[in-house]
Amino acid sequence: MWGAISKTNHGTLRYRDPVYLSIRELAMSYFHEYINDSGEKTLLSYSQPVDLTIFDDHNWMTRQEELWPIAIHLVKVEHFPLITKEQIASLRKADQIEIDIGKLPSGKASFLEREDLDRVGVSLDLMASARLEQIAPLFPIHDECGAGQHAAVQ
Repeated sequence: MWGAISKTNHGTLRYRDPVYLSIRELAMSYFHEYINDSGEKTLLSYSQPVDLTIFDDHNWMTRQEELWPIAIHLVKVEHFPLITKEQIASLRKADQIEIDIGKLPSGKASFLEREDLDRVGVSLDLMASARLEQIAPLFPIHDECGAGQHAAVQ
């Protein structure tokens, strides 16, 4: 079974419990959250796990500076498509509320604050009509700061 540990400032790109049967299945669990500011879905491929111990001489776990050798390596490793070109052509763009909610930082309080709702344009009427399980994942409780790093774990 596969899961993921996540360190991110992004409110919806978070950890995944180890319930996925394959790396592809785990990657697909992030599919809808990977969008750009135009609403286009951008997670179109994945790779096999990368053993980051090959970068231990860069002190990657504690280093404050950019780690370009890791980024370059991740771009160069073999990637596998998540969906076909036909599926890509038929993808729905995220609507504005999805884009705005994706910009909320993680680490919010366990209750919803009016300023958070105003910032992403969520009306109180929408909140009243939505079930809690639909809205709660959009406002994470746990504080995870960083630059959007994810690690698959088995």
